[in-house]
Amino acid sequence: MPNSVIKRTINDKREGAMAHKDICIKFEVEGHRFEALGYPSKVEPPFDCDDNMFQHVPNVIGKEDEAFLWKHRGQLPEELRSYCLVTNQGYPDNSHHVSCFEWYDDGWERSWSWLAMVSDDDYLVIGRCA
Repeated sequence: MPNSVIKRTINDKREGAMAHKDICIKFEVEGHRFEALGYPSKVEPPFDCDDNMFQHVPNVIGKEDEAFLWKHRGQLPEELRSYCLVTNQGYPDNSHHVSCFEWYDDGWERSWSWLAMVSDDDYLVIGRCA
């Protein structure tokens, strides 16, 4: 069995684009199950970026899972490369930025993104599956 397994659990709409909030890409890395989710709603000005930002995203990953995925980033599914993958691992001394994984040319890189960006169409929030 491969280390990364992808299961797409979205409603495949062939006639038009799927709503970002309906994206759910399930995957597995080293026996740990995750899902990449579209943010449930657009974040509009004035931006309300606080500790409740991820309250509607089940099991968003934090420091431990973020470190695990970074260590095993080479096993992240190719399907995720077109997205910025958002965690709930905050930037030291700035609670409005979180750790993200982004694909550049030939590999994943870690970056920090402003919380208000997570609702953009090219961002997916990483959650842990039960």
